[in-house]
Amino acid sequence: TIFLEVVTVVWKIADSYGDEGLIKYYVGVAKTVTYSQNAINGADLKAMNDDVHINCTGQSNSIILENLKYIDDCGKKIEIRYPYVPGLNSGEAEGIASFLKTLKNVTRVKVLPYHNFANSKYDSLGMTSNLPENLPTKEELENAEKFFGDLIK
Repeated sequence: TIFLEVVTVVWKIADSYGDEGLIKYYVGVAKTVTYSQNAINGADLKAMNDDVHINCTGQSNSIILENLKYIDDCGKKIEIRYPYVPGLNSGEAEGIASFLKTLKNVTRVKVLPYHNFANSKYDSLGMTSNLPENLPTKEELENAEKFFGDLIK
């Protein structure tokens, strides 16, 4: 997983500094493990359909899903954010909810309404925005939230 790759790289860097680097490495790992034992892990899940996810982000969702399963298998609490964008990923709530029901440690789901605040940034830079113009309605958000049941808080 990505975590093991990061640990390996940090280990190599720490090792290059000799004993002092290795001591700092162990202290850092100990603090990270202690903190992460009680931390709630959060993740944005934009789509279950990989094609939709690639359209939204340019990347596959496979690593995100793999990491969520791993975090869940470790018994860690997970909070999911579903950024809801009308016409882009608005049909993904049911699939996301179905996936989350397979996990044991999801504590909360937040459906985040899309906003177009970035449009002004594009304008100020003289750039054309490809962002959707339509904001979600209250009804659309409530319909999406229904799929998540008690996890909406």
